[in-house]
Amino acid sequence: MQINLHRFVFDFIMKSKIFLNFFILNIEKFFSIISGIIVSGVLARALGSQNYGDFQYLLSLVAIFSAISFFCGAEVLLPRLVENKKSEEECYILNAAFLIRITAGFFAAILFFVFYFFNNGWTVGLIFCVVICLKEALCISIVWFQSESLNRVCAYVFLLFNALKLLSISALYYFEVYSISVYIFIYAFDMLVPVVVIFYLFILKSNFNINLFISDKNSHLIKIFLFQSFPFFVGVVAMIFFKKMDKILIKNVISEAEYSMYVVASQIYENFSFVGVLVLTVLGPALVYSKKNLNEVELGVSKIIKFQFLLYILICLFCYFFMSDFINIVFGREYANSISYIYLFVCLIFLVFIDESISMLYLKYKKGNIFFLKWVIMVIVFILFYFILFKNYFANGLIFSYFGAYSFILAFHYFLIKIKKVLDF
Repeated sequence: MQINLHRFVFDFIMKSKIFLNFFILNIEKFFSIISGIIVSGVLARALGSQNYGDFQYLLSLVAIFSAISFFCGAEVLLPRLVENKKSEEECYILNAAFLIRITAGFFAAILFFVFYFFNNGWTVGLIFCVVICLKEALCISIVWFQSESLNRVCAYVFLLFNALKLLSISALYYFEVYSISVYIFIYAFDMLVPVVVIFYLFILKSNFNINLFISDKNSHLIKIFLFQSFPFFVGVVAMIFFKKMDKILIKNVISEAEYSMYVVASQIYENFSFVGVLVLTVLGPALVYSKKNLNEVELGVSKIIKFQFLLYILICLFCYFFMSDFINIVFGREYANSISYIYLFVCLIFLVFIDESISMLYLKYKKGNIFFLKWVIMVIVFILFYFILFKNYFANGLIFSYFGAYSFILAFHYFLIKIKKVLDF
């Protein structure tokens, strides 16, 4: 009886811990969506249509070059940390991951420096070299907190800094500070400092000591991690490039004002897409990841797609009835011409929802090779559609090319699901 009572208390504490982590994480994600929209609107007003596009172009470049430092991701690191909690091996694992990421970050920062310097000159935007070099290396701390079921610690930090960014940018706009350099510095600060804080908390709570000397043990782990993480690394680079390359391709093709209209529409589309990802985060564990039978997993994905369809209908209704007022209130009348692009993006969103839902199968069954293949195919198909069929349609051509890429990849999903032997479910 005493043992059963202890077991009940232990299970209750663990379930409460998991629920608290889950609740805080989703609050943080939801707040990041809301604050991101408000911050984007304030920035668009502060910088004007001539500078706002340049600002978002810089952030897109940072995202693309940062992807190069995404080696040794959580999909490789997390299982090993969970298996080796509180052991001497844990420190070796963390040091190997840190060395891989700091090296990759250094090369990514150099590539960004070269590209940005020759295309934009010596400007304050190069402060992002520091961010690109250090951020992912310090993010090993986030993976460690995940392994300890302490995700809420990171969520609290990100919530705090999201709130600070929102308040600081709003205050600067209120006091009529319109310098793009100031806002670049704030964004660079917001990208790096929260991770520094989390890394400091990680140092306090763990036994980790940075050791840049590569021992035989570290050398062996580094080789294993590089081999295991390569498919996911290529997939992540392809994914980031796919999602950001439109802003690079069209930058010097249309006017700065029109480019800013496209960027506003793209940001709204990204936020709608992020809501879909949030739905997967909420429903995925119960409907997909906890199931063992393939039929139950497929049924769970089907239910999520149905829910996503209802969400898509709500998005369409919102755009039809309120988008014009939303743009005027949040971004300002100066960006009214972005609405035509938004309507095109909205037509694309349900294809994105279906793709994200089906892709849960690859995560469920740890098919990193298919994950990487999917994004590489989408990049290739997008480029083919754009340069062969839609280049003369300018910004609209980019959205048409996204239609082509997502339509092709949905056919790819269908083919793989029909021949389940390929997936080895």
